[in-house]
Amino acid sequence: MTLMLACGDLMATERLYVSCCDAAAVPNAFRLREKGRDIAFDCKVRSPNNVVTEAAALDYLSCVSYLQGFTEGAYFCVPVGVTPTDLAAVVVKYGDDHPERLYLERGAFVKEAIDSAYPCKR
Repeated sequence: MTLMLACGDLMATERLYVSCCDAAAVPNAFRLREKGRDIAFDCKVRSPNNVVTEAAALDYLSCVSYLQGFTEGAYFCVPVGVTPTDLAAVVVKYGDDHPERLYLERGAFVKEAIDSAYPCKR
């Protein structure tokens, strides 16, 4: 399936490709998010002057949606009652505490963050 967006020849299939428009014009919500630094950024609630921008809200929604899907499709020892919002805080804290790990692929980074916060008891 190909989705045509409003920016000239901007096309999205499985990944987002920008051909004839400035990448800065593409909202963060439509940019590729492949690394740990990207999900850590999206999971931060950024509210200058206590006002959350639409872009920051979309980034955060992208984060919690990803985390919900990620944890439903894998085995983790997350306690009952932990929400995707709680997991977003885990991802942000892990990124802040381990900046050297932000280069990891997004899934590997999220797995490390969750496993670090909620280790399985053996």
